[in-house]
Amino acid sequence: MKYPVIIFDWDGTLMDSIDKIVACMQQAAITSGLEVPGTEAIRNIIGLSLNKAMAKLYPTASAAQQLAVENAYREQYLHYNQQQTLFYPGIKAWLECAKRAGLYPCRRHR
Repeated sequence: MKYPVIIFDWDGTLMDSIDKIVACMQQAAITSGLEVPGTEAIRNIIGLSLNKAMAKLYPTASAAQQLAVENAYREQYLHYNQQQTLFYPGIKAWLECAKRAGLYPCRRHR
């Protein structure tokens, strides 16, 4: 076996978090007093780091404004928005199969 470990990104790979990300980003914009981006614009920044996402969504905003909406997004996602994100269909079964095959998903360490 060439690679004994598989590392996954959680959001959008194992869990369908797109709707929650969109809702949190739109609420963060409202909270920050910035223009509310459309769903497609937000979908296009998923996967970018937050600072790069904010720069892309708000290219004319100041660094302070971008940081404010970034922080508001974090607050929304972690504390206020209670929308559940679910595993994509078949992911749990696939992970169990991978585990039985000796592939152990890596846990993110803090």
